[in-house]
Amino acid sequence: METTGFAARGVRVWIGRLGPVDEPCRGSLGVVATNAERRAAREKMAAYHQVELAKLVGRVGQAVDEFRAGQLDAFAVDQVLYQYSRAAKELWKFCNLGSNEPSTFPFQDELSIDWWERGAPRRQ
Repeated sequence: METTGFAARGVRVWIGRLGPVDEPCRGSLGVVATNAERRAAREKMAAYHQVELAKLVGRVGQAVDEFRAGQLDAFAVDQVLYQYSRAAKELWKFCNLGSNEPSTFPFQDELSIDWWERGAPRRQ
């Protein structure tokens, strides 16, 4: 018997089991997280995204301040904006295109990825 339940972000399918949604269920792919676990994992990822994005925005703010003080020219600020755009896209993909299962998140305690460097243009 196959039944389908809807979670906050997508469809959750389990086979041969009817029960409360907040109980973990065991399927062919292993244990599926409860709604509360997935919600907590999404909140953790959102907090991480906000902190890392603030770091990237801080670099842009610093470049604009240096431009206004005459320490950088417009081309240097443009380069910072370009790198920010690439870094923010990489961060967004990391935070939003992964699995919703907490056990598959790439970090459990702390994650140290230099998103600014990930956004650096490739040198040829």
